[in-house]
Amino acid sequence: MKGQGGGGTAKGGGKNKSKGGKSKNVATKEKSMASKEIDNNIILLRKALRNDDGTDKDVTAGLAPAFMKYERNGLNLKIRFETGKSISKEPEVLDWMFNLVKESMKEHYNASGYGWDDDDKILELAAPEGRFLIVSEADGSDVAFCHFRFTVTGEVIDKMEGNACVQIFDIHIEESTRRKALGKHLLTMVELIGRREKVPLLTMPIQIGDLDTEMWLRKAGRNLFTRDAMVGLKFDAETEGFYMYSKSLVPVPKTTNTTVPTVQAPSVKNEHDSVSNTNSKSAVEEVCHVFTTASETALTDSKAAKIAQDQKKQSYY
Repeated sequence: MKGQGGGGTAKGGGKNKSKGGKSKNVATKEKSMASKEIDNNIILLRKALRNDDGTDKDVTAGLAPAFMKYERNGLNLKIRFETGKSISKEPEVLDWMFNLVKESMKEHYNASGYGWDDDDKILELAAPEGRFLIVSEADGSDVAFCHFRFTVTGEVIDKMEGNACVQIFDIHIEESTRRKALGKHLLTMVELIGRREKVPLLTMPIQIGDLDTEMWLRKAGRNLFTRDAMVGLKFDAETEGFYMYSKSLVPVPKTTNTTVPTVQAPSVKNEHDSVSNTNSKSAVEEVCHVFTTASETALTDSKAAKIAQDQKKQSYY
């Protein structure tokens, strides 16, 4: 598949002829940072792909049993995990997947300018790095599948650059089981798998002009997918024939607003007026202390005035 490991044609791949130039130190630093990013990606992706002994990792192991079946909307389906290696040994399953994709996507590929190629698609489906969620009926007949990979965003233009990601190549469903939210379930599973493997992005290419898939992703993905995953990679959607949608899988840190508005008691000066995060007392306690001190001072002054007045009265008798 062109643009996904099979000969992308993105613009801007040539040498940089700019004479402005960066200093040698800056260039060396940037090269070092890029090298470190590549090393981190390799470590992250290797953990997602392989067990410690080098065998292919079942990334669905440990998922709640409810995810590995689909029992709603009149369906009673089971979901199993496969790899490109295992699929290549099951020619009948590989043929079924290929025919299902071709039936659904050949017209979209050609209309977008991307172009359909039988051999290219078969090689993509049988690639050892492929990962699959395959959905089957109780009698064992397959009705849907999701093809995904752990890779980097630049792979679609034949560059091992960019962010590590889990990329969905295909979600295809037989007509008899469509429009029953099964596709959304598979999308949710891949997102969960990506989060468990600590991959920062979920990506999905959509052919230009495939409005049905765009609308489905917008609805199933709750409008959380954007087109900014390829920024900085010299990716040209019009040339490639598809858009790359992405969703961040990085957890958003919880923020607690501990800022308390400064409240100043009139005519009261106290050592606790300035509240610091290093103080043992909380900001609220400090503010309360200010008002308590002010009240006590006012009360003391009032008592003193009353006593003086009483003493003055007594002097008249």
